[in-house]
Order: sequence, then C-alpha cells, then structure tokens
Amino acid sequence: MLANIKIKSREVGDKLVEAREKTAEIGEKREQFRPVAARGSVLYFCIVEMIQINWMYNTSLQQFLGLFYYGIEKSAKAQLVKDRVQNII
Repeated sequence: MLANIKIKSREVGDKLVEAREKTAEIGEKREQFRPVAARGSVLYFCIVEMIQINWMYNTSLQQFLGLFYYGIEKSAKAQLVKDRVQNII
C-alpha cells in the first residue's frame, strides 16, 4: 500500500511540474499577442464613445466582439507570431 502511495505521489509531482511548465509556456504565448489586445481595447473604447456624438453610433460589446473576431479570422496567416500580430493589427 505504501509503495502505491509513493508511486502515485511521484506521478502527481511530475504532473504538477508539467502543469507549471505549460502555464509558463501559455503565459509567454499570451504576452506575444498583447499588442493586439491593446489595440482592440483602444478601438472598443473609441467606438463606445461615438455615442456622445450621436445616439445612432450606439454599439454593444457583443457587436464589437463579432467584428473583432471577424477581423482576426480574415487577417492573413503567418508563420511567425510577430508577423501574425502585425497582420491582425
């Protein structure tokens, strides 16, 4: 019984180490796309403020996200992340 617990403990420890590595890897990849998020944020708040010009320009987050995702899907694909980010921007 003790041997089984030690084996399971080692397996859990290995999986925790793997999870930490994956978390760090995902964080690095997410940071590479931060310029897209920053540009999208600025664009969203500019669009939202258009309502002060005329009520006709009222828009929702759902509508904006639809346009944002459409822009991502239609942008040219690239092998390098920095090129992909530029294409999305």
